[in-house]
Amino acid sequence: IEKQFNVLMNSQRYEEAMRMTARSPQGALRTVQTLRQFKQLPPINGQPALLFYFNLLLNTEGATLNTVESIELAKPILQSGKPQGLAHIRDWLSKKKLTSSEELGDALKSVDLKLALQVYSAAKVPEKVIACFLALSAKEMDDNKANKIYTEIIKYAKNCNYTPDYCTLVGQLHRVNPIRAKDFALVLINQEEDTGSMLVDIGQLADTFMFGQPPDVKSTTNILLEYLRSRGDREEDAGLQTRVLQINLIHNNARVAHAILDSSDYNFTHF
Repeated sequence: IEKQFNVLMNSQRYEEAMRMTARSPQGALRTVQTLRQFKQLPPINGQPALLFYFNLLLNTEGATLNTVESIELAKPILQSGKPQGLAHIRDWLSKKKLTSSEELGDALKSVDLKLALQVYSAAKVPEKVIACFLALSAKEMDDNKANKIYTEIIKYAKNCNYTPDYCTLVGQLHRVNPIRAKDFALVLINQEEDTGSMLVDIGQLADTFMFGQPPDVKSTTNILLEYLRSRGDREEDAGLQTRVLQINLIHNNARVAHAILDSSDYNFTHF
């Protein structure tokens, strides 16, 4: 088949060569090298030759551009910055005319986070799916919608048997949006693994907020108190009881420490 292809190319029967490429068994001719050859050809029917080839595939029922072809088509469209170009890519993805891949997701990420998330998900790149979720949550103004995204992250990770380092994710989010990081942490401490164990270690989670510069005392206090309130006054939580009081005393928030001790919500006795 490669010999036939070369004969057609050498005879300048480019359109026939492209049709042969599109129909080649197991996509044998649909390679980076072939695309490079098409790029160097003169226009066909008034179109750049490579675009003519892509249109041939896009207009063939049941045909899907492979990974390399999808990226080669999408990148110049995205670089042009035209809204209708992005609309075309969205349409082609919905019709399964493009193949989702990590590289295609990378190309889309700076242009359309939601579409990039969709591509990463289809390409099974969980760490980048979650990174997109976090980036979307950092921009979300509505608290309920942000919390819904955090619940979606946990659900997605469980569904694809992926175990994120949640403390690292919270730390990354904290550098961009400290308030949303605190919201994510609060969602995490109220979720459990299927085994009944917590998704995060509460001590490590507190470290994530306290090791920043400056330490985020307010969020750490909020998270620790939320965790301890539902557990009641337990001896095994002595270290956490001590810590929530200590960080406030050390950072000149004695009034907060006294308020915690005076509150009937906690009744700490093991600090």
